[in-house]
Amino acid sequence: MASAVAVQSIVVAADCETVFDRIISIAPDDFIRPRWPMPGVAAWSGAERWVAVGDQRRVTMTAGVTLTETLTAFDPPTGFSIRTTGFGGWFGALNDHCEIDWTVTPETDAATKVVWRVAFFAKPGALAKALLPRVVTPLWPPFMAVALERLRTG
Repeated sequence: MASAVAVQSIVVAADCETVFDRIISIAPDDFIRPRWPMPGVAAWSGAERWVAVGDQRRVTMTAGVTLTETLTAFDPPTGFSIRTTGFGGWFGALNDHCEIDWTVTPETDAATKVVWRVAFFAKPGALAKALLPRVVTPLWPPFMAVALERLRTG
């Protein structure tokens, strides 16, 4: 069971297929930018777009940590899931991994709702389990909301 969950959504003026393609194709460094106190993506390698379960990316954050993202589910154009591992620094002392779910559903014929859900799994121990939600709850949703706005323009 997740120790903390952050969820954000947005409605984009485009059909599901177009929005889904934007999400699976966006470069991580264009999508996840630094927003104090959160790091952004400095560099990445691997899958240029998600296409099949097992695809991987290595993502180096501006804070110097390199994460591994692995596509764990893929159901175009309705959604996909990613598992992220390799957290380091102070956050890695609390968080073991994340499970990320993207859901894309029609809002109208010309608009699509995108839901981005990140579930955080604490490292073993009472302290990590107690502190992780106190870090995630105030920091991640606003950070995610800013990133999601980038989907409006493609």
